Amino acid sequence: MLELLGSVFAIPFGYLLQDETPKEFMGSVSAAAMALHTLSMLSSPACGNHNF
Repeated sequence: MLELLGSVFAIPFGYLLQDETPKEFMGSVSAAAMALHTLSMLSSPACGNHNF
């Protein structure tokens, strides 16, 4: 279920990123978006591993 939810947001995000970004900034914007995505994937296990 979580995979489906992720794809529902990832596909429109990628489309909007390409559609709304000027061509001369596409590399920088894509790199920043991928960096944030990777950072969130790497930090999520540490954030979710709390015993409350």
